[in-house]
Amino acid sequence: MSILADYGCDEQTYIDQAKQRESVCPAGCPWCGHAGGLIGHGYYLRKAKGADQAYFIWIKRWFCKNCHRTLSMIPNFLLPYRHYLVKVVQAVMTAFYESEQSWKRVTASCAQDGTPGLRTMQRWCKALAGYAPT
Repeated sequence: MSILADYGCDEQTYIDQAKQRESVCPAGCPWCGHAGGLIGHGYYLRKAKGADQAYFIWIKRWFCKNCHRTLSMIPNFLLPYRHYLVKVVQAVMTAFYESEQSWKRVTASCAQDGTPGLRTMQRWCKALAGYAPT
């Protein structure tokens, strides 16, 4: 399970601070609800792609002593299960839905050197459209 956390910084500042940042422990386990049973469980390295470069980001993990499950504290500039930064996904969604651009124009304005690919951008729009207000 992943919890989005606002660290109050962009991806480069987050990376520069790396593991020195004190990660706030969640009050309770989101899996079982047990309060005070989470202990630090290390970090894992996650690759995230921006519009013009890739980043390697350390993600804090927590372990529940009660239910023996783990959870991750993901910074809010990332999305769970997505390789691209939120701002890249947001630019595509804005261009396609708000500006009503064709896929050709979306690709030209949002995909530098062919990434993200057209099919990837179409998957984002299909998957995330259900979360948008009507």
